[in-house]
Amino acid sequence: MTVSPARSCSGGRCSGTIQPAPPRTFAEAVELISRASGLPIAYKQVSPAEYTAALVAEGWGEDDAHHVAEMFVLMERGVTAETTDGIATVLGRAPRTFEDYVVRAAAAGAWRP
Repeated sequence: MTVSPARSCSGGRCSGTIQPAPPRTFAEAVELISRASGLPIAYKQVSPAEYTAALVAEGWGEDDAHHVAEMFVLMERGVTAETTDGIATVLGRAPRTFEDYVVRAAAAGAWRP
């Protein structure tokens, strides 16, 4: 896992937030999850307009839906994938890879039907 921290630490106490940063494209992440879980999972990319429309159909406001769709566009482009030393700073250990997370989560039953 990688993080994009926005934190302030002093005297062993930290304030702020830790925001997960995607380590790869959604298609690659889904492929890893499918392989590790043994489930036939596929990623279908949709346009921002399609995603916005789907969210609005579920009851989201138009502006909120648009902003969420744009966030996913930025994530898919890798804009938010910059890694930092946030995990080591916050948890006191080296970060694990996304692949490691997927294997551990699948072993724990995260994607069992």
